[in-house]
Amino acid sequence: MKVLFLTEGGRNIGFGHITRCIALSDGFKLKKISSYFLIKGDETIIDLLKNKKYEMFDWIKNSQKTLEIVKDYDFVVIDSYLAPKKLYEKISEIKNGNLLMIDDYKRIVYPPGIVVNPSIYGDKLKYPKIKGVKYLLGPKY
Repeated sequence: MKVLFLTEGGRNIGFGHITRCIALSDGFKLKKISSYFLIKGDETIIDLLKNKKYEMFDWIKNSQKTLEIVKDYDFVVIDSYLAPKKLYEKISEIKNGNLLMIDDYKRIVYPPGIVVNPSIYGDKLKYPKIKGVKYLLGPKY
């Protein structure tokens, strides 16, 4: 199985999304699942990505290229404050819901897939009930 991570981080954004995705990738590796990262970032994150397979480019701005790359993977993880809802919807459609979306504050109405909000109050937010969306909310996640 191959997983694609779409995230951002760097000097002006911070490193939280990238480190969270790296932790997930390390867990996948234990299960013999390979990971690849597309990162909207800058040179300040390179040390974090040691021994990781990645490409740095603006996957949001270059969404057509991103959508082509997505087709080559079994599953996609998006951890982003910047990606528009329409891009999430297109990826969900291409991957038939094989998509994990990490959210911190109920940013958008998410398309079919899995939404994880691991914040201490994640399970208190009133996410909409949408067919095909599974929610994993709160500190146990």
